[in-house]
Amino acid sequence: MGDNHWSDDEFIDRLYGLGPEGSHLEECPQCRRRWGEFRLRRSQILEAPAVSEEFLVAQRHAVYRKIEEGVGRWWNWSLIPGFAGAAVMILLAVLVSGPKPATLPEISADVQLADVYSAVQQMEPAAVEPIQGLFEVNP
Repeated sequence: MGDNHWSDDEFIDRLYGLGPEGSHLEECPQCRRRWGEFRLRRSQILEAPAVSEEFLVAQRHAVYRKIEEGVGRWWNWSLIPGFAGAAVMILLAVLVSGPKPATLPEISADVQLADVYSAVQQMEPAAVEPIQGLFEVNP
């Protein structure tokens, strides 16, 4: 450091016990003055603000008054189970009264048996039919 003055970072490091050691502060009046300014500013920042006892008492009374009046208390947490139950009941009512699925027409046993018999008698599956169209020979 020799003839150079300390930077702000070096002063801040020194303020927190991490900065450079040495005799520069004793030898340099400009850095010694700046060091005093840094220490003074830090002590001002760490100083607790002055608050009167009357202010604190008035603030405490205002808080208690708001608690007693319930000001700003538009929500009551004990109502949540009731709202949840009502929501479940509405959901169930909507699901139960929703549209009914279309009913399929009755098919006689003879028609069902004929459909099954025709499906069993086919040699090739239905998925092969479109592929056979690719190989038709045109006369």
